Amino acid sequence: MEHLKYQPFDQLNPYKSHSTLKARVTRIWDAHDFINKEDIRSLDMLLLDEHGDQIRATIPKKLISKYRALLREGQVYLIRKVNVTFAKGNYRPVHHQYHIYFKEDTSLIEICSANSDFPNFKFVFNDYMDIPKRYQQNTYLIGMHTIL
Repeated sequence: MEHLKYQPFDQLNPYKSHSTLKARVTRIWDAHDFINKEDIRSLDMLLLDEHGDQIRATIPKKLISKYRALLREGQVYLIRKVNVTFAKGNYRPVHHQYHIYFKEDTSLIEICSANSDFPNFKFVFNDYMDIPKRYQQNTYLIGMHTIL
């Protein structure tokens, strides 16, 4: 495959057109409606670039059937033709200022040879003593892991 140019996440800008991103899908989940728990409103995922930057991506409900079978956690893809917007709302899973949305003409190409070049996961650890300070801050999700 010829060498394709792509943009790292730290160069994304919602005011410019983005033709290609290269990213590992680290997590995929169904985002359910808050009122009707049975209704899936989107397919969401976390993407990780080769520099370790992480961003959230969303596939709208009407496009889920088109893309779900093409995506697998742990795989690296070239992703073309996405919308980049400012991240907004509460309980965001990652600390990135932008959010990626798939469109009808978004395309995916799985890149098997890139798997070793990309980190597998990204974790952001917080000091245990800082957790109570974040109690009323609901912009980002926070999880706890304990060792007994």
